[in-house]
Amino acid sequence: MAPGYNELKNMNQSVLCRYITRPAIANERLKRNRAGQVVLQLKSPYKDGTTHIVMEPLEFMERLAALVPRPRLHLIRFHGVLAPNAKLRGKIVPTPAERATETSSCEDRKQMMINDGRWQAMTPAEQEGIMRQTTQAI
Repeated sequence: MAPGYNELKNMNQSVLCRYITRPAIANERLKRNRAGQVVLQLKSPYKDGTTHIVMEPLEFMERLAALVPRPRLHLIRFHGVLAPNAKLRGKIVPTPAERATETSSCEDRKQMMINDGRWQAMTPAEQEGIMRQTTQAI
């Protein structure tokens, strides 16, 4: 008998939870030696036969911190045809709409946002910022 929708949904949620709670390095591969150094066992040996990396705790922390992305950095990288400089990208990805040649008035822009429903979703401070930007652009 095939699993039902709720069973599949719960199964997918458990897989996702296990994935996002997974540590960067498996605890089983990480040890400390008697000198207080961190010993990292490699998943597979290097070509020269190295199976472990030994480093000071501070150096280990530096390497681990280097894996954390900077704030507001895009984590999705595109390769192949979707890469930014791909020759065929223009044939697949739509080009952005052209900008209007003349600047619309502050009230026109506000009316467009009200029609889209975006204006009501904004805080008063955001609304004021939009009004200020459009009046400075005119």
